[in-house]
Amino acid sequence: MSNTKAKGEAGVSKKFKVLCCHGFLQDGDSFRSKLASVRGRLKSRVSEFIFVDAPISVSADAATRTIGAPVAGGLSWWSVPEPPEPDSFDRSFEVLRDAVVAHQPDGLMGFSQGASSVALLLAKLQRTDPDLVAGIRFVVLFAGFPPTHEDWEGELSGLPPHIRSLHVMGAKDDIITPDHSRRLVKQFKLAAGPESTETLMHDGGHMVPSAKGEIAQRLRGFVDASS
Repeated sequence: MSNTKAKGEAGVSKKFKVLCCHGFLQDGDSFRSKLASVRGRLKSRVSEFIFVDAPISVSADAATRTIGAPVAGGLSWWSVPEPPEPDSFDRSFEVLRDAVVAHQPDGLMGFSQGASSVALLLAKLQRTDPDLVAGIRFVVLFAGFPPTHEDWEGELSGLPPHIRSLHVMGAKDDIITPDHSRRLVKQFKLAAGPESTETLMHDGGHMVPSAKGEIAQRLRGFVDASS
């Protein structure tokens, strides 16, 4: 595959642009804050982190029926409570596709529902606009899981074969357990092969871990290897 996006004219590595998808009941600003440590560790590799808001507003009643707490004003990438309406990701796909067209990111990051949405976005782009998805080199998915509608999960068999992926899981995550995340890892392995699919376990729960020690080394090494 061509390295034209990652290399300058003299073969010097260029910094990447990364498009970021927040989790359920979050928004782009809150995800920017959650990624502060990661962004700091990758500032020499990434020139810009682009944060997108999901298009679906969640009412306090819907939040209560989904997570047991009346959180108002949060956003979602598909309808809640579960199971989602089968066409409810359509608006999110258009929002994310437009962001890819506008920003031409080299990589994608997502947390929880946002990580699941990244996977679904890639599969849909591979099917509908393979030239557009060809410019995306890697994804970093925190607490990812297969999309919750059975039709959407079936689409993951069409993930792009060139995408490198790093799947970050929390050993104490009781919301998206490591076993649940491994179902998504399996889909990326089937598409791109085990050599392009990495996992990283941290000792926390349902969170973006602080980027220090081994986690910082693995993140930087993964992004560097995507050049």
